[in-house]
Amino acid sequence: MWVLTLFCFNKTSFFLKETMETIFVFKVSYYIFASENKPHFMKPQILEKATELFLQYGFKSVTMDDIAKSMGMSKKTIYKYFKDKDALVTASIDMIDENIFKGIVQVQKANFNAIQENFEIIEHINIVFKNIQESPAYQLQKYYPEKYQKLISTNREVFIDSIVKNLEKGIKEGLYREEIDIEKISK
Repeated sequence: MWVLTLFCFNKTSFFLKETMETIFVFKVSYYIFASENKPHFMKPQILEKATELFLQYGFKSVTMDDIAKSMGMSKKTIYKYFKDKDALVTASIDMIDENIFKGIVQVQKANFNAIQENFEIIEHINIVFKNIQESPAYQLQKYYPEKYQKLISTNREVFIDSIVKNLEKGIKEGLYREEIDIEKISK
């Protein structure tokens, strides 16, 4: 701001100085505001695109360059929001988990009968993994084994809980036999 102030002192009009300073402060304030709020907009977009690419081509095959190119931005921009590819893979897996969990809860709240609920949950999971090929799961398991195990264990818990609730609901509705061993079937 001092550079602009020096420029304004060279002008003879005090009004021009005040106007220029006001414009400069407004532009700087707007820039700072936009920069501070940008992560809220860019980070989810980067994460969504990276997850899509990871599921389509594989966690190891997709590079940060690929993600940047597909979004029309530089790698530097991605690194502002994710410190490295490992952090992006972790966030991607967390996003997949969250999408699965939210979808299951949403289906359960829809008050379908137990059989329809079961089909709706399966449909939701198919939608989440619509672009997944063999390669992404294999690459995740091979190159990110701890993340793969986390994904498997988290999803196993969510699925078992979902199946238990569905079986209990189906028994109450009279759609499933009462003598079903819920613990055995859910596992």
